[in-house]
Amino acid sequence: MDVSQLQLHLCVRHAAEAARAVRAGAGGVEVMSAAPEVVRAVVSRLRLLRDGVVVGSGIGPLAAPTVSAVRLRVLRMADCGVDRVRVPVPARPSSVLLLAQLGQLAREGVPVTPVLRVPLVQGDGAAWAQRLSLASQQGFASVLLDARGTDAQGADLWQQRVAPVRLLAAFEGLRRKGVQVGLLAAPRRTDLPQLLRWGVDEVVVDCGRDDPREGRVVDPYQFDQWVESLQGFRRAAAA
Repeated sequence: MDVSQLQLHLCVRHAAEAARAVRAGAGGVEVMSAAPEVVRAVVSRLRLLRDGVVVGSGIGPLAAPTVSAVRLRVLRMADCGVDRVRVPVPARPSSVLLLAQLGQLAREGVPVTPVLRVPLVQGDGAAWAQRLSLASQQGFASVLLDARGTDAQGADLWQQRVAPVRLLAAFEGLRRKGVQVGLLAAPRRTDLPQLLRWGVDEVVVDCGRDDPREGRVVDPYQFDQWVESLQGFRRAAAA
């Protein structure tokens, strides 16, 4: 198996980028805007373009992220016709209540996908294991593990976050419960063979952006480069 067979989704800003990504061979897109009109435009464009494309969106930042506020925002975004709604789950005790509420939404048929940030600090292991265990029991169709971000000096955390032992254990635990596991990351193209060996279900590529609210990456915006890479993978597969 080569990297052309890795399920790659690209983060996009609007409908035109979404269409370019899908034409290049992306299996899906994640809309980084939380504006309903932008999300609906992406959904409308892609439904006409190709069957089976996964369209995801996020709820955006909340000034007061209460369970009721999150629920309302999730339902509003689900009404846009997306296949999944990303909800970041904070690394704090309140995440237990939030995961339970998101699980209730999933059982009601709402396509919600929790996003769990992969911890850096070894001391976070117990809390990380608890969040993974709760996520595996709630009936989610998919979970995204977020390995993006920068440290205090602005260095990309990708290489620090992708500790194979920690991630592989997370993949295994979720898969045992029938949950599809995706990795939300800002990898280099040279990292893809390693991800292929891990057998991750999908990789959502954050191409970089100016908005820091969902995990600013260090590299400048690289959407065009990833589209070219997808086209290259497709040509190689056809050769």
